[in-house]
Amino acid sequence: MIYAFARAIGVALAARGFPYKVAYEPFLDTKQTYGSGVVISRTRGANEAIGPAIGPRQNPKPVMSRLLSADVYVMAKSSKAGARVNEHEDECDPVVDAVLIAADGLIRGKGSPSFAVPEARYLSAQERSALGGFVEQWPGVVYFLRLIVPRGIARLNYRGEGAATAKIAEIDTTLNARLRDGATGDDLATFDLVAVPDPPPDPPPEDPPEDP
Repeated sequence: MIYAFARAIGVALAARGFPYKVAYEPFLDTKQTYGSGVVISRTRGANEAIGPAIGPRQNPKPVMSRLLSADVYVMAKSSKAGARVNEHEDECDPVVDAVLIAADGLIRGKGSPSFAVPEARYLSAQERSALGGFVEQWPGVVYFLRLIVPRGIARLNYRGEGAATAKIAEIDTTLNARLRDGATGDDLATFDLVAVPDPPPDPPPEDPPEDP
């Protein structure tokens, strides 16, 4: 689900003219060279809360939810020669804002009443050094977000199909009628009119047997 979430974030950024590609990785591969961009991954080692159903009452109706955690790394670098850290931040902040707006629209679009961001900060030099590799050497800035993405849980089979939740009730073909005195308004009789289904059509006549 986080992979699809990452792709949707990328589509939203592109639609608003941001020249930042969004990549999905199982974890931030610090040995890979990304360049300016956004890397989204499923949080590893984090506990995922199980709670009540969140989202629209679609069919099949969710009965509970899992609160998935996604890590977002925004890596930005100013194009100015000899740019200082504040200029890298000026380049990065609008991208972070755009990611948050896109994520908020996606999560609220699924009917979630809340949008949780438990962590949001620029990575310190110590944090980047602990990650090592490409992130440590990146000449720009790295902004980190941890987003909570709700996932509705419904009763589905292995193929993702839900059981039918609606049953067509039997139609009552009985009509209650009353025979009423037009002068006094008194009921003279009550009776039920029951609709009788049409009889099946007669079978076609059989051909007469041929003479021997």
